[in-house]
Amino acid sequence: MNKEKTKKNRKENKKENKKENRKNNCTRIKKEQRNNKEIIKRKREYCMKKVSFHNLGCKVNSYELDAMAELFEKRGYQEVPWGEPADVCIVNTCSVTNIADRKSRQMLSKARKLSPDAVVVAVGCYVQTREEELLKDEGID
Repeated sequence: MNKEKTKKNRKENKKENKKENRKNNCTRIKKEQRNNKEIIKRKREYCMKKVSFHNLGCKVNSYELDAMAELFEKRGYQEVPWGEPADVCIVNTCSVTNIADRKSRQMLSKARKLSPDAVVVAVGCYVQTREEELLKDEGID
């Protein structure tokens, strides 16, 4: 009788151990899947192309820049603050005064220095009034 009890106990212990192992495996697999999702998310964020915007001028320029940001976001770009390295740097320029012209040129130059490999884009009224001058500038794409 003692031998039978021992056999039963062993069988029960084996069943309990199998259940426990399955539970542990399921928990481990779920953790791995969560970690994989986090890794994939981080990779996507790291691999996303980045765009930064700088606005000079009026409310119209601000509205246009918001519209551009939305278009870039729809195409999978991540917006980063001005001054951080980016793949595309967009400067919305102004040309109301001579000071605004100077600031526009400075910001375009700064964009090239901040992100030397980026595509630097000049938009806005400075571009429209100084088109020929900007076409000669090799710092602007």
